[in-house]
Amino acid sequence: MKILLSAYSCEPFKGSEPAVGWNWALTLAKFKNETVVVTRKNNKHLINNYLKKNNSIKKYLKFYYYDLPSFLTVILKLKKNSYFYFFFWQVGLFFFVKNLTKKISFDYIHHVTFVGIRIPSFLHLLKIPFIFGPISGGINIKKNLRKSFTFKEKIFEYLRDLSNFYIPYSPLINLCFKRSEKIFVADKETLKLIPLIYKKKTSLLLGIGSKLNKKIKKNNFKKKIFRICFVGRLLSIKGILISLKTIKKLKDKHKLLFEIAGSGPLKKKIIKFINENNLKNIVKLKGNLDKKKLTKLYKKSDILLFPSLRDSGGFVILEAAMYNTISAVLNVGGPDQLVDNKTGIKINILNKTEDQISDALFVKIDKHIKNRNLIKNKVINFKKKINKKYTWDYKYKYIYKNLN
Repeated sequence: MKILLSAYSCEPFKGSEPAVGWNWALTLAKFKNETVVVTRKNNKHLINNYLKKNNSIKKYLKFYYYDLPSFLTVILKLKKNSYFYFFFWQVGLFFFVKNLTKKISFDYIHHVTFVGIRIPSFLHLLKIPFIFGPISGGINIKKNLRKSFTFKEKIFEYLRDLSNFYIPYSPLINLCFKRSEKIFVADKETLKLIPLIYKKKTSLLLGIGSKLNKKIKKNNFKKKIFRICFVGRLLSIKGILISLKTIKKLKDKHKLLFEIAGSGPLKKKIIKFINENNLKNIVKLKGNLDKKKLTKLYKKSDILLFPSLRDSGGFVILEAAMYNTISAVLNVGGPDQLVDNKTGIKINILNKTEDQISDALFVKIDKHIKNRNLIKNKVINFKKKINKKYTWDYKYKYIYKNLN
């Protein structure tokens, strides 16, 4: 097959959306599809470096780079990497790809990044079978869980609520749904926003993937100090304050170390919480870590504490599992699909406050500290689960097997 991949974000050796675009490109090429990827110019350097060292993949993989004209960016006052820029990039991409189709006859066009439901692709207008997603962005945080949010965060969530209400009625989004051959959504919450008329061609498929080594090399299940880590932006939606409340309860019962990797606007609030609750010797702020240091953190940790209130993926969960570290999550978005109580720790947040979620996490983590064999067994179970249904190969076959 000849497939055009629309991947605004696409870079090797990265996580999150760049990894989604990149892994789709590699997977399509792996299955010997003539794959043309259109992405942004700022991704060119890393991609070219990779291709120089991996010549064999060039046979099936070609990259084109597109950015909005700089004068247009100035006139529209667009900041690169903003959603407004992405919207106009999508418009410009339509004309760029239209010219490409005069040279190349594509069997399918597949849009993979950005994956937000609010900004549709316009490539479906080219009358080539169009695959949309997996898309996400439909997760709403319950109002009772926003009490500790900053004013700015509360306003942002309110605007998201309004936009989610508007999605089923948006003519642009509905046109994209109508003309899509298949629609894939990354989480159950986003699935609810798909109008009923398009549900038959819509499937649930997590947007991220991995293949995990089955070996369990860790031998630190009996160590004295129990190590917990948090990896992500320091934002309320990532559950960092819930995490700190959980650690505060655990430290009275166990010797532990809580290491936070990441930066963000809540740093001052976190430092204040640490000082007020006598957690200086237990909680360590590591800042943003490079891949080598992050790998070291995962290897040393027993549990990744990731009670994100809104996350359609959960890359850090897969990263942690590579190094035999299980995750403690909430039953929301991507983490809800990746983790269950046989493969990690999962808390049902229905009708719970932040404090009640923290209490529930405390109870379950306390149980795992007392019986560390639970962790080893769950690592094994998690790897089996991921390698069965969450590899990129599986996703490729799931999407394309019914299209030929």
